[in-house]
Amino acid sequence: MQPDGFSYILFSEENNTTYYHKPFTNPLVLKYSQFVVKCRPTYINYLLQKNITIKAANANDFLAQFNTSKLKDLTPSVLDNIILHLQFLNEKTTIKQLAKRYQCSSKNIENHFKHVIGISFKEYQNILLTNT
Repeated sequence: MQPDGFSYILFSEENNTTYYHKPFTNPLVLKYSQFVVKCRPTYINYLLQKNITIKAANANDFLAQFNTSKLKDLTPSVLDNIILHLQFLNEKTTIKQLAKRYQCSSKNIENHFKHVIGISFKEYQNILLTNT
């Protein structure tokens, strides 16, 4: 599966291990014995920053983790809203327009893209527009 801007949490039944897949890092290779949860773009970064590990003995335990308070109550970030806006809009826009709409600075948006997504705003927008 090619990178699509979302993050994924994978649970392997073979070895009861959880893997985090950040947006745009590499294509996602799925095995038949994996359970996958598609997450908003910044979700994995938040889990890694807070050192939150999802441990499970089986697929049911893995899926039950997402109903716990530590994971259920995570609110979307401004970056999540911007990315969803860009995907819905599906046309070229400027970082300045987004900064005005979401009441933050252009530098803040650019820094979030580079730190959380791993690519610049411009690179992200180019990928988004060429994949549609």
